[in-house]
Amino acid sequence: MGTLDNCRECGHLFVKNGSINICKSCFDKEEALFQRVSSFLKKRANRTATTHEVMKETGVSDSLIHQFIRQGRLVLTNFPNISYPCMQCSDSRRETLLFMLSRN
Repeated sequence: MGTLDNCRECGHLFVKNGSINICKSCFDKEEALFQRVSSFLKKRANRTATTHEVMKETGVSDSLIHQFIRQGRLVLTNFPNISYPCMQCSDSRRETLLFMLSRN
């Protein structure tokens, strides 16, 4: 059984199951935003878009796009002009964490 926690997005109390730190309502909103980004990038004409262009066209924040990348939900090998900042030094990165871990 899960534990009670506050949603990191809205602050409402919810039952936390696993590693998801947001309530069902916020999860559904975030999932809809991911689908918007994913649908935009699936179009051949948009595959070379930059992070800024994706943000501008979809209305999804760059921090959420970067979160999708870190979660492995957006694979950068398919999108050559999208990068995200390193969490330690803020340099632009194109490798995902999973790829970096497999190299070590």
